[in-house]
Amino acid sequence: MRFHITARHLSDPVYRRKISRQLNKGESLHALRRDLHYAQQGTIVRPHLQDQTEQAWCLTLLTNAVITWTTEYFGKAIGELREPPRL
Repeated sequence: MRFHITARHLSDPVYRRKISRQLNKGESLHALRRDLHYAQQGTIVRPHLQDQTEQAWCLTLLTNAVITWTTEYFGKAIGELREPPRL
């Protein structure tokens, strides 16, 4: 019974677009973190748990800073593009 309901739900195009957007967001976030963490080649290299946790928190902080900066400046750019041309 559950399989039948799931199959019907997955055939809905609106639902499929929503799932696709969420997957793309997740993949983009992982790609950003991988790029930011490139110097360590995407690995946690610290030997102690506390240091590993600190390294992970630093990556999270950096990721959030990049997302915030990008969102802010993309918003400003879009705002400027939407303004009427000045004469």
